[in-house]
Amino acid sequence: MSVHRFKQIHLEITTLCNLSCAFCPKTTRTPPHITADQFRSRVETIAPFTDLIYLHLMGEPLSHPELPSFLAIAEELAAPIGITTNGTLIHRHIETLASPAIRQLNISFHAFTDPHKTVLAADAVKLIAAAHPNLYINIRLWMTHETADLSDDPVVNVMLSSLNISPELLDQHAFGNRASRNVFGNVYVHFDRPFDWPGNAPVDTCGTCHGLHTQIGILTDGSVVPCCLDNEGQIVLGNIDEESLEQIVGSPRARTMRGGFTRGEMIESLCQKCGYAQDRFGQKKQVVRRRESLKV
Repeated sequence: MSVHRFKQIHLEITTLCNLSCAFCPKTTRTPPHITADQFRSRVETIAPFTDLIYLHLMGEPLSHPELPSFLAIAEELAAPIGITTNGTLIHRHIETLASPAIRQLNISFHAFTDPHKTVLAADAVKLIAAAHPNLYINIRLWMTHETADLSDDPVVNVMLSSLNISPELLDQHAFGNRASRNVFGNVYVHFDRPFDWPGNAPVDTCGTCHGLHTQIGILTDGSVVPCCLDNEGQIVLGNIDEESLEQIVGSPRARTMRGGFTRGEMIESLCQKCGYAQDRFGQKKQVVRRRESLKV
C-alpha cells in the first residue's frame, strides 16, 4: 500500500515545559528530549508524507537546548516545520525563529498571565515577522463562549496595544464566526475555545476525528499515535524507529480506527471520551445519527 499523506505530523521533541497551565494535562513520559540523530532520522522518514512537521505534541519546543541544530537539519532536508509554543520564551529565540525552515508559528497568548512578559513576546513577534515576512504567525486566544468579552483582560489589552491592534478585533458581532483575523502581514489572531482532553469527557461512540486522516503524532520515544491529543501514548500504533510509516499507518489497528472515523464511529475507548472531537465535530455526529435513525 502507499503511505497516506498527512497535512501535519506532530513530532514531539520534548515533554518538558516551563509552565504548568491548568488546561494542560501534562505528562511524565520518558525520555524528556530527543537527540539530534533521532530528529534527523525521524524527519527523513516522515518529511515525504506530510505538508508540515509540528515540533510539538506535549512540552515546550523552545525549551529544547538543541532547537537551533534541529532547524538547521530541517533546512538541510528541506523539511517544512511548524512550531506551537506558549510564547513565554519567544523573546530569547528571535534569531532562531527566523529560520526559513519554519512555515508556521503558533503562539498561545492565553498562557500569559504577566503583562511584562506579554510585551516581550509581542515585541518578539514584530521582529520575527519583519525578519521572516513569509512566515505565517498565528496568535491564539481562548474564548470561553461565543459572547466572551476579552476587553477587560489586562494581558489581552497589553498584547493588543503592543501589536497596535484595534480592540474592535475582539468584536464577535463584527466578524461573525470567522475564527482567524488578520492583524498585519502574515500575522493573525485566532480565537478558539477550551475543550476536555481525551479521557475526561462522557463516553460517546458516535463521532469522527482528524486523527489518521490529516494528522498523526510521534512521541519522544518514537511511538506513533493517531493524533496530537494522545498525551500519554495510550493508542500506540507502532514505533517510527523500528517500523516504516507504511507499516504503522497500514496496521490493522490503524485501519480499523480510520474506518470508524469515516463511518462516524469511535472505536478506541480514549476517542470515545474525547471532548475535542465531541465539541468540534458535533454537526458530523448529527448527520450520522440522523442516517442511523432513518435505517430503523
